[in-house]
Amino acid sequence: MAAKTFAELIQQIETYDAYIFDLDGTLVDSSKAILEILNEWCESRELDLEIMLAASHGARITDVLPSVAPQLDVEDEVEYLLKRELEVQTGLTEIPGAGEWLHQLTERGKSWGVATSGTKAVAKMRMNAANLPVPSVFVTAEMVYQGKPNAEQFQIAAEWLGFATQRCLAFEDSNNGVCSALAAGCDVVVVGRECQIQHNRIIGKIENYFPLIVSEEVSAD
Repeated sequence: MAAKTFAELIQQIETYDAYIFDLDGTLVDSSKAILEILNEWCESRELDLEIMLAASHGARITDVLPSVAPQLDVEDEVEYLLKRELEVQTGLTEIPGAGEWLHQLTERGKSWGVATSGTKAVAKMRMNAANLPVPSVFVTAEMVYQGKPNAEQFQIAAEWLGFATQRCLAFEDSNNGVCSALAAGCDVVVVGRECQIQHNRIIGKIENYFPLIVSEEVSAD
């Protein structure tokens, strides 16, 4: 990380009152399952897989389908995809260190929640498959009028956590998710390499959570 050391990032992370995590690509590596589902679906509907992957990354399929495949019935396709998402668990695993990091936050009395573009049923299934704890603050696709990149999910999550969005730090991996968090007023830590957005409220970038955990353990000694 060029902008600051991980020790400096940890010190800055400590200044926030609450933390809001995206799920897919941020806490759970669901890339294999998503690719399997979208690949078979795009083949059967004669859609371009790459276009669909790019459009749907970090967003609700119900929000992107009318523009990328207007010939399809949104309600029917969403129902079909939800069924497949609940069935396919290929390669579901935590982003390295995510579980330990969440447990560490909980043990230290830190408030955190999840704001995901997935449905509640699918999100819970994926968190359970990855052996991650499911928080009480859990904002999912069916709970909002407008999905990411709209700010609504992070605004609701912050309200339920009991803090202003400016006091909440978001962890996100996608362009849609980062735009959503920034629009809500949250500062952001980018997870992974997919998001290329540059913004002064992106305070750091991580590949996984291990550097944060190691830094925390060292600082506690």
